[in-house]
Amino acid sequence: MRLELKTTTPVHIGTGEKYGGAEIYKADTGFVRTSVSDIARNLEGKIYEEFLSDLEEPGFRLDEFLSRHPGVKPRERYLLKSPVNAISDEVRECIKTGFDIPYIPGSSLKGAIRTALIWQACKDSKAFPPDSWGEKRQNKKWIGADFFNDILNLKSGKYDPKYDLLRFLEVSDFMPVTPHMHLLEVKTWSLKNPGMEQKPFSIYCETLWSKCEGTITLSPAIAQARNHSDYTLLQKKLPLLGITESDLTGIDDSAQHEKAEQKVITHLKKIMREFIGAALEHDLALCSVKGGEELQKEIQRMQGEHQKKDLIRLGFSIGTTYQTVMDLIEERNPGLAADLITAMRLGRYPRYSDSDSVSPPYPKSIEFITHKMEMPGWVEW
Repeated sequence: MRLELKTTTPVHIGTGEKYGGAEIYKADTGFVRTSVSDIARNLEGKIYEEFLSDLEEPGFRLDEFLSRHPGVKPRERYLLKSPVNAISDEVRECIKTGFDIPYIPGSSLKGAIRTALIWQACKDSKAFPPDSWGEKRQNKKWIGADFFNDILNLKSGKYDPKYDLLRFLEVSDFMPVTPHMHLLEVKTWSLKNPGMEQKPFSIYCETLWSKCEGTITLSPAIAQARNHSDYTLLQKKLPLLGITESDLTGIDDSAQHEKAEQKVITHLKKIMREFIGAALEHDLALCSVKGGEELQKEIQRMQGEHQKKDLIRLGFSIGTTYQTVMDLIEERNPGLAADLITAMRLGRYPRYSDSDSVSPPYPKSIEFITHKMEMPGWVEW
């Protein structure tokens, strides 16, 4: 099924790569990304030697070199619109095609769907959190992995990605209709005594702002898997996608296939709505202290948007699965939550608990785009 994603706040889905002042310079409406090698190839003589010498200096800024040599015209890779006047640190690069076109990877969207499904299953499970989590210490990277994997596992026994329910949910990359990239400054606010406090450093990110088109498809192979001996748990797990075995009957017919897909999309949006609602409530509680007033306004604005639109949040500042479900653990067993966070070193500070909460809250930091005090990553779908 074809879908449209529309960014409602700028989205940063990173590559893990950064670049510094040698590859970017100020323009009228923002910044231009260029290439050091392209500049070097077009220089000669003393200017070339000066450029190479300057490159070896810490904190080299291409802007300063160009101001001394206005005749040098670097090749423009792409423009980053920006309200930022100057960059004091490296820029985090967003994911793009080989032709420098930004997009939303299907893996990021599918990962967000997976997290929401796991959250919902944990919320609905009387066995969550397992008692064993309080008895055995695990590496923080793997905490809860077996429990989470079992939720989507379609084969009895040890989890194997080949038998993951979401293998039957095919999510394409979402390409922009008209791509716009912005370079934005993000600040981190962290809970301190006695309230929220802005950290002194800035994070500079390339962000995407666009409508994007792609597909989410229910693989027809799911019908054949019903009677396969390797997929013994499929019938039981189908409701996680919002369908039952009867919805797969006749799925080879395009009309029935489309009907089943529509049920899946409607269900996923419902689950995501509940998940986003809980996440916003958590963020609002975190910022309901001295110094968090302006942050609360933006969270409350997004709660209003959430009432009117189907939203999903992608990319930078979202958090990992164990962070997402920690609020559920805290709700049901605050002592276990505090113990896990402290023992696994999921945060920088030890946690303590009373009868119904963890102190200090976890996570205790939140990021906002400074230009308009927006939370990054919101997408309507």
